[in-house]
Amino acid sequence: MTRSLTYFPAGRVSDYAVDTPATPTDPAQDDSEPFACKLITLPAPEPSPGSLVPLPAKKLAVFFRPDMGKFWAVNNICPHQGGSFAKGSLIDIEDFGIKWGVAVVCPLHSWSFHADNGECDRSRFVLDTHDVRVLSADGTTVEQKAGVIFSPDMSVEVSIEPKNKDVPGPRRDFGGVPLE
Repeated sequence: MTRSLTYFPAGRVSDYAVDTPATPTDPAQDDSEPFACKLITLPAPEPSPGSLVPLPAKKLAVFFRPDMGKFWAVNNICPHQGGSFAKGSLIDIEDFGIKWGVAVVCPLHSWSFHADNGECDRSRFVLDTHDVRVLSADGTTVEQKAGVIFSPDMSVEVSIEPKNKDVPGPRRDFGGVPLE
């Protein structure tokens, strides 16, 4: 069963410009490809009938890797101990030189989560991941892949609902506040 997703604006492609320093500033990120990250806030969900406590707005870290021509969006709060993914990094998931995907890495304890399905490399925790689409000026969805050149004025949008709700495992976001 395919469900329809509702999308929220996450800026323009030009908001995700990548600065590539001549020398890495953090030796721990030597293996990381250049990427951009922008923190966005989704609208707060409508409270359920009879609810006394409104739900907080959710913050997402939206990443862009120009070498792959791809965007990812994840819940900004690491389910392990509440680190902010917007301060983390992206790494390739590799095995003997074969790239299997991309992971987001928490800056607190270096736990990594698959950027597409949210699965953790060392626990049962799952990170909410959101669909990202790029739209041309006429509203057409632009394919995300290596070699695609995005126009700076193209729009970036993220799904409000997580795309990986079917992935089993515990999820938590510490009330949406990063613990640093």
